Amino acid sequence: MPTKIPRLFCLLVVVVLLGCSGVGEKTPLATPFAPTNVRFTSPTTTPVALSTVPAFPATPTMPQPTPTTLAAALKFDKNAKIAFAFLVLGNTGIYTSNLSEKLTLEQPVGWDSGINIYGSPTWSPDGQSLAFEFYNGRGTSIYIANQDGTNRRPLTNELIDALYNPNWSPDNNYIAFTNGAELYIIKPNGAGLKKLIFLRALTHPTWSPDGKRIAFLADQETNYPEAKLYIIDKDGENLRAVTGPIANNHSRISWSPDGQRLVFGSMTADGCRDLSILELSTGVVTPFITSPWFEKDPVWSADGKYIVFSATNKDTCREFTAESPYGPYQLFVADVNTQAISSAISPEGAIEPALWPLVSIHLGWTYQVTELGKNLNVREQPSLSSQKLDSLMGTETFTVLDGPVNADDYQWWKIKTKNEIIGWLVDMPGWYILDTAPTPNP
Repeated sequence: MPTKIPRLFCLLVVVVLLGCSGVGEKTPLATPFAPTNVRFTSPTTTPVALSTVPAFPATPTMPQPTPTTLAAALKFDKNAKIAFAFLVLGNTGIYTSNLSEKLTLEQPVGWDSGINIYGSPTWSPDGQSLAFEFYNGRGTSIYIANQDGTNRRPLTNELIDALYNPNWSPDNNYIAFTNGAELYIIKPNGAGLKKLIFLRALTHPTWSPDGKRIAFLADQETNYPEAKLYIIDKDGENLRAVTGPIANNHSRISWSPDGQRLVFGSMTADGCRDLSILELSTGVVTPFITSPWFEKDPVWSADGKYIVFSATNKDTCREFTAESPYGPYQLFVADVNTQAISSAISPEGAIEPALWPLVSIHLGWTYQVTELGKNLNVREQPSLSSQKLDSLMGTETFTVLDGPVNADDYQWWKIKTKNEIIGWLVDMPGWYILDTAPTPNP
């Protein structure tokens, strides 16, 4: 691994990998937000005190994972997985890990120590493949590969320059991406390319849990580097801004599992970036993580309890280093309700986390069967040998009544179909997407 690289190359790496995000800007706006149609309230819970935020190592060593596992932080199912991008000293890659293991650099989907750059991983709904950015020194394209890095191929052969920010829909029907100004969707097999809209500086498209809407950032009406959060239906209709201008917000965004909130990052007056949560039904934005760090790339866990994000500990958030513009990034976990933050759970250099499964089952919620899950059997009891009551086809819905129950090496849920049949089905991520979730009590 080289110990010194040219400053210009570092800047090129950071700009390309992070989607021309402008993170090298040294003059932030005077205020972190300048909203025109949103209201700000105090957090419903007491923000985590800065004195309780775990400090980064004073003399970091790269790339040493911490002993904390993400499974311990998230209390997730042992089969859940994470992917993340890695950027340190000219070395880039995309790595995957089961959440029950330490996050290491041992399972690369792609890796390079030269001009090639990898970034922005996104899981397929079945957890078998990833889409990601790949820069080869001439341009950035979207590629798909198996989790182990095999069968790597370009998503599209269309002549579109500079493709960024892929995001896989939870129903497996489309992958959304942008070229920095136009929003596209395409089938995972490369067919059916469709442009939805053109907006200036359009970045980070993100599918809703029901697969019907896409949230993204764009600065159509304001002066760069401000942006607004927008939502558009998957058919390209019903475009609406859901926030006012947000200062230099070029970080990933993420939906809550019930589709009722968005978490995002925004630049602060001192040059750092904090995380906030937008309540879509009210337009209220609530500060979530505020610290001297530079936080970015939040992703909501499928159970709704946690947000994983990348952060760096440079106090000024402006000092350029050879590792990254603001010091080496690591991944952290924040509790949504208490705002407590875990210790670092990744090697230094980890950014852009992506969690799988994309959707998980919640009691009382209604789900729709996907094409991956068609012919999903409903049984009288939670057992593979139990009598079959029905088979659910694609687009059929069911409501969750009880569970989970572990039997025959599967997790089972008691459900009621649209035809009033009550029985049990196997929990298989990717076989269903959110249809409707109850509105939370105020």
